Amino acid sequence: MESLLVVFNIIEFWESFFQGAGIPDELVPQYAQAFSENRIKPDMLLDIDREMLADMGFGAMGDRFAIIRHATLINERVGNSPHSYKGLCSFFVHHRH
Repeated sequence: MESLLVVFNIIEFWESFFQGAGIPDELVPQYAQAFSENRIKPDMLLDIDREMLADMGFGAMGDRFAIIRHATLINERVGNSPHSYKGLCSFFVHHRH
């Protein structure tokens, strides 16, 4: 049962991320699921590029740019460590829609 909770939380985390990136609402669940299925972790955000996003099914070039820009913006705001999972989680808790 605990693993289901973890999956739910990571999906919710990615949904918040994609909403913050300005992804259209109808694509947010699909993109969150893609990140979850590909086992993308928050500390991997800065390593993702447009080609990787395309490989995961992120079709629109604008969406890919928005995702990469949002990841960079979060990294700048979180500060401390570029791969700070705790910092990223904190960012989303305080910036939820």
